[in-house]
Amino acid sequence: IILFPVILIATVGIGMTEEGFKDWAVLSAVEVERGDAIVLAEAETDCLPDENGDCPLTSERENIDFSRVGTSLMYKTNDGSPILTASNLREMCKVERTFVGIGQYPTACQLPVGTAATVHEEGGSFTADLCMTQSTSIVQYAYLQAGDSDKLANCELLSDTAVAAFSESLHAGLNSDDTFSTVGFFLGKDVVSDGAWSGSYTATTRSMLGLGYPLEGRSDASSIDLSTPEAREAYSDNFYDTFMDEFYGKFGYTVGGSPMSKDYLTGKVEILFEGSIMQNVELLNAVNVDMSLAGASVAFTALYLTFHTGSLFVAMISIWQVCISLLVALFWYRIIFQISYFRQLHMLLVFVILGIGADNVFVFSDAWRQHTTETLARRRKLMIEEDKDKVLADRIAYAWHHSMSSVFNTALTTSLAFFATSISPIMPIMTMGYYG
Repeated sequence: IILFPVILIATVGIGMTEEGFKDWAVLSAVEVERGDAIVLAEAETDCLPDENGDCPLTSERENIDFSRVGTSLMYKTNDGSPILTASNLREMCKVERTFVGIGQYPTACQLPVGTAATVHEEGGSFTADLCMTQSTSIVQYAYLQAGDSDKLANCELLSDTAVAAFSESLHAGLNSDDTFSTVGFFLGKDVVSDGAWSGSYTATTRSMLGLGYPLEGRSDASSIDLSTPEAREAYSDNFYDTFMDEFYGKFGYTVGGSPMSKDYLTGKVEILFEGSIMQNVELLNAVNVDMSLAGASVAFTALYLTFHTGSLFVAMISIWQVCISLLVALFWYRIIFQISYFRQLHMLLVFVILGIGADNVFVFSDAWRQHTTETLARRRKLMIEEDKDKVLADRIAYAWHHSMSSVFNTALTTSLAFFATSISPIMPIMTMGYYG
């Protein structure tokens, strides 16, 4: 009983696999195929050789990325009032300083071409003044347009006159095809009607904050691919760990406490945010919390089985058979079918299997007790003493006969449910169905 699961674990292993950027993508989707085509085309693109005929290194952090290593912020007033006011801009500035104001930002921000090489040659260090302006930040755009960029570092309050003039010019830009896309990025749809400015204000605005890539100079496209786990890990270690601590800490939350489920309000400004790395961290935290609940559910089920059956031994054997079923499934999954992908999502199947296993024990236990009641009634009627072995065999047969259909139906319906997930085009869900 003890050695069997140990042998299984040693045989198949239960280590988690690395998460890939396209794990949750539908590979047959047109959008994914187009993205693959672009990546392949970029990999085949010839470089512009230098005077020695060599391909020059891609300048360190000369490009900027918003979607894979950046963060999007949407601001809106909680009462529908104008978002572009001096006090609201100051609150938004304080939020964005948790991104652009931390000590690691100069080592991850976008740099002008050649800046990194100069810093390395001179033996200097990266400072915030070397970073390029976040052109899609409503805060930086407002402070620069208002002519008070010196106030940006400390989020000082702009004058009402300067903010009103900025808001007016921003809205007026909607009437020109040349500036429509630039200013329209920062304005909510409540001010746009048939391509013209129809309202006096907007209650919503947004910012997209990006980071520079590659973190180090590279000569080939594949080595700067931000979809790789190694690239995302580098940004997490060098920037995001500190940023998330600062960002969540500003609102009194912690990274490990599922902060994305909380409300974010500063002054009158409500904040919605999204980021690929932040999303991955939050998803991992949520799954880990669920895994801790799985342990609690196992303990509770064991206690209730002990109470219901009146036997600690039966309860422990019941929990053991649930655990063994997961290991046996893992043996077929990894050794027989040679499927290596295994993540926390697969481990959460313990909730399903635990429910089925405990339910089967309850059904069989009730049938066992029902036989006792009927046997005692029959004994009283016939007033005879039956052979104990015969009674035990008859009792087992009775319990099995009366519980067999219920146990079979639960197993069948669950198997069909796993079969349905196994034909999903999304790989983690599909493999979970295989494992189940």
